[in-house]
Amino acid sequence: MGYAVAKDKRVLAVSLDGEVPPAYMQHLHMIDLVRRRATRPWLDDASLLVDALLEALAGEGRE
Repeated sequence: MGYAVAKDKRVLAVSLDGEVPPAYMQHLHMIDLVRRRATRPWLDDASLLVDALLEALAGEGRE
């Protein structure tokens, strides 16, 4: 991750279990799948992750 940040690459963290990220990652945007499941209970695990990643990629142009 440090190399990606040093090369100015986009890093997107995903929390699968709702855990708080380590201190060195807290400045990054994180997708929290536990919270996301509460708003999209009809999605299975794989679909939930794909949905979150597609939304994050769609938002790249807005940054």
